[in-house]
Amino acid sequence: AICMDGKLFTGQHQKAGEFGHMILKPEGKQCYCGKKGCADAYCAGSVLLQNGAENLDTFMSQLGTDQERDAVWQQYLDNLAILISNIRMFFDTDIILGGAVGGYLSSHMIPLSEKVFRYNLFDGDVSYLKNCSYQKEASAVGVAKYFFETLIDQV
Repeated sequence: AICMDGKLFTGQHQKAGEFGHMILKPEGKQCYCGKKGCADAYCAGSVLLQNGAENLDTFMSQLGTDQERDAVWQQYLDNLAILISNIRMFFDTDIILGGAVGGYLSSHMIPLSEKVFRYNLFDGDVSYLKNCSYQKEASAVGVAKYFFETLIDQV
């Protein structure tokens, strides 16, 4: 999502902030939206779940126990770093990492930050990267907060 001046920015057709469907790798993996190479095909939590054979809690808790799992995680972080770098170049503002995987990133911020730094040499540091406040259901909390604030403004 994009927040500007404390308000949700939706764009002309309510598609603003849909970063998951920016092309990350032209002619890459098929995305559920029908396009190829979308960031979602590389940066969604489902990418880590071996076709649904396990859940995200299991995947994250077993990092460091198997080279194949660790390689998947490193590739995931690399793809996420590219996406973060692109978003940073476009908006030049803080980036809050949320979503299904965002809640697990706090203990992985150093390796992620190192990868982001390699892709974005315009910033001297990556202090603009922030973790979301909620480990689970951050999107739901954000939506609820938006509607709650709208309701309060009307009262």
